[in-house]
Amino acid sequence: MPADLDSVVDQLLASYSKVEPRPDAVQVWLDRASQPAGHRRMLPPFAWAAVAVTMALLLVLGVAWLRSRNHNPSRPTLAQERTTLVPATSQAPLTDEQKQLIQILQSNPSALATMKPGQAGAQPQKKEKHP
Repeated sequence: MPADLDSVVDQLLASYSKVEPRPDAVQVWLDRASQPAGHRRMLPPFAWAAVAVTMALLLVLGVAWLRSRNHNPSRPTLAQERTTLVPATSQAPLTDEQKQLIQILQSNPSALATMKPGQAGAQPQKKEKHP
């Protein structure tokens, strides 16, 4: 097997060596070799401008994406707990407004969110129908 491989490689190298480079190729290679290493990798100015614009755009989009992902607007919610009313231990009588507020708290506590101070007396009471 090595003899066959050697003959195949010899044939390939023979056909490869028949190909001649362009007449100016050697001069181009020598010119490139004489330039400093950093100069060969330099981009034209418009390419650097494109790189800078692209990086700035990526930075702005990344910050915007992070801010939108971490922004959770908090909405006020009503408590999900039951309110237990305990009568006061004092013997002081309740005013009519206090009685109405207690009735509102027992029937619909969320109605207090839209009420203004002193509005409890003007709130129409809901009449419940009993069978």
